[in-house]
Amino acid sequence: MASELVKFSQEQVDAIVIAAVVQATGMMNGQPAHWHQCPEGPHVWFCPSPYCEDVAADRSRACVNHGGDKPIIKGKEPWRGGNR
Repeated sequence: MASELVKFSQEQVDAIVIAAVVQATGMMNGQPAHWHQCPEGPHVWFCPSPYCEDVAADRSRACVNHGGDKPIIKGKEPWRGGNR
C-alpha cells in the first residue's frame, strides 16, 4: 500500500498549529482562549476575548472573515477608548 503525500496550504498549517496550541494550553497569544463555530463553511475559529457571553451554552458565532464582530481584546475595550 503506497502512502500519498498530502499537501497543506500555509493557512491550513496555521489553523492546525493554533488549534493544537489552544487545545493543549487554553491560551492564545498569552491570553485565555476558547472556540466558536462559524456557521459559514462551517468551521471552528479561536477567540481570545474574555468578554464572550457564556461560551459553553452557545458556541455559534460568525468569524471576522464571514461578517462577525472582531473579538474584544483585554486592554483594547471600546468602552475604555479602544486603542490603548
